[in-house]
Amino acid sequence: MTDWLSQTLEPPDLPAALHALILQVPQGAVTTCGTLAGALGDHRAALWIARQLTDEVWRTGIPWQRVVLKDGRLPTTTAAHHEIQCRLLRSEGVPIGVGGIVSTSGWFTDFKSDAPLQQLQEQQRLLQGNVVLQGRAENWRTVAGLDIAYPRPGWARAAYVEVALEDGRVLWEETCTGETQFPYITGYLAYREIPCYLRLLRNIISHRPLADVLMLDGSGWMHPRQFGIACHLGVLLQHPTLGVSKKCLHGRADKSNSTGEFYPLLGKSGDVLGYGRESRAGRNPVYVSPGHLCSVEQARDLARQCWQDNRLPQPTYLADRLSRRE
Repeated sequence: MTDWLSQTLEPPDLPAALHALILQVPQGAVTTCGTLAGALGDHRAALWIARQLTDEVWRTGIPWQRVVLKDGRLPTTTAAHHEIQCRLLRSEGVPIGVGGIVSTSGWFTDFKSDAPLQQLQEQQRLLQGNVVLQGRAENWRTVAGLDIAYPRPGWARAAYVEVALEDGRVLWEETCTGETQFPYITGYLAYREIPCYLRLLRNIISHRPLADVLMLDGSGWMHPRQFGIACHLGVLLQHPTLGVSKKCLHGRADKSNSTGEFYPLLGKSGDVLGYGRESRAGRNPVYVSPGHLCSVEQARDLARQCWQDNRLPQPTYLADRLSRRE
């Protein structure tokens, strides 16, 4: 592992980019979270933008009041927040109707932006061509679970728990805590978490080899661009990886072709992207997909081998617990 690896994944400063966009909204006009998200390059960022605007410290110095919902309503946060936003908009000449609805006639959409999220999508599509969906599972003797918790805003604690595949013994565990500024936006988890994972893995390889295969909390091939965090980290490290996710980001369930507790998730062309696993009654499914140097079936079989009585396979279950330990 070299310094080149960290330099391939330097995420943009999205809060600063959003800050700059809001400053472009002129007095007397309003815009929406969705319009701002589109200017950033992906409408899925709208939810993060709405949350970011509730941060009173972050929004200091920008005309945050000029951001409304897509139907013209003011965001419903607190009564005090609503009152302040109404007062500020009226002082700028923005008419507010009954129920706090702003007229759509003054909406601003002419943003100047380099669309950072669109650039990240292009990077994902480019790197996706390097994914290899085949591994030498006969050589796998150890697997490490990787997970991240967020003990406080802006900080991430990455955890690594390596176990022996033969008997499940814990062979090594380690954590690393560091700053993270990139927000959670569906489809971009790698840019939020991989920088912290790289710091952790560098610490580990300074005194021992990595486990034969890495099992990440997150998606792999089951991703809108078939390049989830497990694929991204695997390609950077050139190391076998798979993803175990609590969300199905991409794929259609085909329960008619289930094999035991597993059922395939299909892409648009009918190819198998990964597998879902039904857990005990009352629990949501868990989804397994390959990352790199690992086939779809190898990912499923390895996860099956590692499952015990918990919702998650044992390596990621243990990593999740370790990441939350104070």
